[in-house]
Amino acid sequence: MTPAELERQRISYVRVTNGLNFPFTDRHDGVPVTIQPGKTENLPLDMAFHFFGFHADVSPDTMLRHIAKRQGWNTPDFVKQNPETHKNLAQEYFDSL
Repeated sequence: MTPAELERQRISYVRVTNGLNFPFTDRHDGVPVTIQPGKTENLPLDMAFHFFGFHADVSPDTMLRHIAKRQGWNTPDFVKQNPETHKNLAQEYFDSL
């Protein structure tokens, strides 16, 4: 096995910190999951994949598109660019997680 393959096997959880000013909510296997603002949770890999599209070697842009669809952040209100940051609201939310 290559060092990269060995490293991937060591990942058991993904640590997510909610830097948003509102709770992050989603469902996994019918169970509601909430991460309160400012709180950090360790999510199992299957849950991180379901919520964020996370897996080894995935790009942040791919994860942004995945979570934007799941959370409804791909509507016109979320894709308008903020003139100060030059990011849209979906990107700002994603960067806060």
